[in-house]
Amino acid sequence: MQKYVNQLLVKMEQASKDPSQPIDPKILYPDHPSMAYPGLEYIAEWELGQKTPAEELFEISKDEFPSADKLNTTQIESLIDGFHEMIQSINNSISLPDEMPPARKYELIIGLWDEGFQPLTTGTSCNDFCTGYAPDCELEEYCSCKEIWEELDD
Repeated sequence: MQKYVNQLLVKMEQASKDPSQPIDPKILYPDHPSMAYPGLEYIAEWELGQKTPAEELFEISKDEFPSADKLNTTQIESLIDGFHEMIQSINNSISLPDEMPPARKYELIIGLWDEGFQPLTTGTSCNDFCTGYAPDCELEEYCSCKEIWEELDD
């Protein structure tokens, strides 16, 4: 499996060096009110931009990623690092609790593949998996809002 993981990491590195570039918001949204204010054009991109499936952005299929149960912890952590580099190339990031097991992090990240990412020309969009509603949180016991919700229930 290590040979395959190494090949996948190379492919991910290539994707982070040559991602699909977002189109300048001035071209996509010429009539947006922010275009009247130099330096604020990015607002149109943030407001109106659409997510693009990760496969389209990086030319890597979700099926190319092995399930976590077929990988060891080192391999999972290497792939997570590769994900971070790839999505940083389109000004996105992922934030997950440090105490969360790597296999769970990996599963959550793979789950974003179909949902996709919004490539940005300016700034960074961070997915922290938080909806603010702890009872249905994907982070489960690692949800930072959970304590607050439990206090409110008392």
